[in-house]
Amino acid sequence: MRGCLLAIVVFVAAAVLEWQVALGSGLPFPGFLAGALALTATLAIGSLQGMLHARRQRAKPQDAPETWTDGALVRIEGTLVANGTPITAPFSEQPMVFLDYGATAPLMGDTGATRQRPHWRGLLAVDCALEVGGERIPLRGMPATRGWVQRQFRDEPFVSRAARHLAVTAWERHTEIIAFEPASAIGAFAGAARTADGYAMRTMNTQAAEALGMQGGGVANEAVLCERLRQRRWLFEERGVEPGARVTVIGTYHTAPRRLDIALSPAHADHALHLGGAALLAARQSRTTFVFAGVLIALSLAAHYLALANDGALYRSAIAAIERAR
Repeated sequence: MRGCLLAIVVFVAAAVLEWQVALGSGLPFPGFLAGALALTATLAIGSLQGMLHARRQRAKPQDAPETWTDGALVRIEGTLVANGTPITAPFSEQPMVFLDYGATAPLMGDTGATRQRPHWRGLLAVDCALEVGGERIPLRGMPATRGWVQRQFRDEPFVSRAARHLAVTAWERHTEIIAFEPASAIGAFAGAARTADGYAMRTMNTQAAEALGMQGGGVANEAVLCERLRQRRWLFEERGVEPGARVTVIGTYHTAPRRLDIALSPAHADHALHLGGAALLAARQSRTTFVFAGVLIALSLAAHYLALANDGALYRSAIAAIERAR
């Protein structure tokens, strides 16, 4: 919130300054020009702040547990451990602590814009903790999965594995695929556990239920599901984190009980679980930040040069060309 207010203040100050310069130079459409230049300047100045933060993060990639305070956002590296039995991923059959999986198929027959591709998807997490220096700190919630490596599978033996999983799993039904956007679904995992062992959410759209013969809440047997799956070119996907993985967690620390909340939600967009150590993560994010900041600064300098150099000759020429074209 504070960052947004600061950006607004910077933009307003820059817009006033740019407007005075444009007006003093007699440039056409000074209000429009001032707003555009102020926007590029605000983005460039904001990127400088991001660069400073990235440098601090690289110098101190994680926060020591003894410095944590209740309600603080902390970053810590550790080993992910499952407190119970890990999830068995339905396609790869690998043990997982967190799992985002699903399948999609092309449409058959009508391909009108109102139709959705057959799709089913699941989000799963077992009760787990982060082992740091011999201590296990409980983790709560389902983190964002987009940054994890996605594995894709087709044909056998994955068709048979998918049929086996579908036959023994209860699914929520939604008319459209948009009802299960990953971000909103993950946000629903915040708060208390949805099951005794962790978190679970599985859903399929109407088109998938029809394609699999599971419409009306019915459940088809494994043989029928195999036959149905083979009728289309299904793509099976998994993103997951295995027990024993070295990870870096960014979450909100709570003392009662002691835990780290890593659930993605609109109020906690920074929450995350990254694969790999904190130092490598900070170095990678620092490089990305510096490249992005360099691009924004270069764009801002180029915009100011094109608009103001030689008493705005290039800008005046561009405006004159546009008016002639009209």
